[in-house]
Amino acid sequence: MYQPPSAPVITLKKHECGNCFEPLAGEEVVTLLQMNGKSCGHYIHKRCAYQLNDKRCPHCQIRFEQVDTLPSLSKPDAWFAAVDVNNDGWLSYDEVTNALLATCTDVDPERFKSSMQNLWHRWDLNGDGRITYDEIFNEPDGLLAYARAYCCPQKFINNESPQLNHRPEWFNYWDEDHSESLDKAEVYRALIKTFNLGRDAEAMRTMQECIDCVWPIFDADGNGTISFEEFTMTDGLGQTLSANLQHMEQKHKGDSKMPTPTAQVVNTTTSSPSDNLPFASVVTDNTSALPSPPDPPSSLPPGWQQLRAPDGRSYYVDHTTQTTHWEPPPSYSL
Repeated sequence: MYQPPSAPVITLKKHECGNCFEPLAGEEVVTLLQMNGKSCGHYIHKRCAYQLNDKRCPHCQIRFEQVDTLPSLSKPDAWFAAVDVNNDGWLSYDEVTNALLATCTDVDPERFKSSMQNLWHRWDLNGDGRITYDEIFNEPDGLLAYARAYCCPQKFINNESPQLNHRPEWFNYWDEDHSESLDKAEVYRALIKTFNLGRDAEAMRTMQECIDCVWPIFDADGNGTISFEEFTMTDGLGQTLSANLQHMEQKHKGDSKMPTPTAQVVNTTTSSPSDNLPFASVVTDNTSALPSPPDPPSSLPPGWQQLRAPDGRSYYVDHTTQTTHWEPPPSYSL
């Protein structure tokens, strides 16, 4: 049942890095160049480009050979030349919006995209879907001047994600398309952003391992999505992720200081993880702890854990090998 970690997750957020899901603007950003020198049109943080195990764009999976830094808007000539990859002196709607959202720190992404969808024709006078350098940078009526004047970031808005142990609120917050379901990519992105793990490559890998390990149990029909009920129910995906994340937190952050993890590690009713660990707020009260299995935890080998699937069947997780099994380990005493 266990599946190896999937390909990098696709994000549809133009203003976010496809690797760490943090805003692009404010950090050094690169474009990804293929062997022929052309760009796929997506941007990621420079620090993230060197963390990718395989040279594929996290957004579109196209392989790249090298990276090229995207100049800041303080150097408009260099910025335009870098974005105009075919050197024809024009930029398309996607080229302009992607590049501006990657480099402009004083523009609110959602307000900017909404405005551009309605007002693009103000600068694209002939309706061919392209605009020139002057139409972007002219003062005071260029596209960039308009964006900075009317698409400023909205301040004083509390947009903090609910904690994972508040499962219904957490699910609804991250169900951004209101489809009443979350796919694996959406769950991964939501967890990375909930716990601010975008700068911790090891923690991101741990998160991916955890999701890959438990996902097949709850996506029983194999359609790639989890419903609200499947996520929020007792012993559902949300509760299982809470328990497994705490277990993996200790495994990845304290191997040299802690005893070998056992099934008892997921019992959070007696202690909470320390505040300085990345998953510290995953489990904060008794409602997030999985119910004790019917058999004594000590009867499982070290590193194994017994859980229940939504249909009530027991299954077993081997955290050492990152595998899930319907059958208990051979040494398990019933």
